[in-house]
Amino acid sequence: MLVAELQHRTRNLISIVGATVEKILRTSKTFDDFKASFQDRIGALGRVQGLLFRMKEDDRVTFDELIETELWQRSELTLRAITGRRRTNTAKGQKPPSVSIS
Repeated sequence: MLVAELQHRTRNLISIVGATVEKILRTSKTFDDFKASFQDRIGALGRVQGLLFRMKEDDRVTFDELIETELWQRSELTLRAITGRRRTNTAKGQKPPSVSIS
């Protein structure tokens, strides 16, 4: 039963990746555009899977958690692009600070 569930989830993820590739291929003008967009989307998919993996049974990932995780990642990437360094005030595995969206 567990193997069947794992196979089902794996097929679902492969379908998501395939659909993502098709969509990006239709909108990308260059390989570099494709690469950047694909990396962004696969990274987001990986972060969502990470949130789901850390859940306890009967938990749910809220929309706020999802947005907070993505905003944190975007700010980290921007910081690295501008300064060439990473945030140092967050311990590994520590939840990013809350973000308020008005």
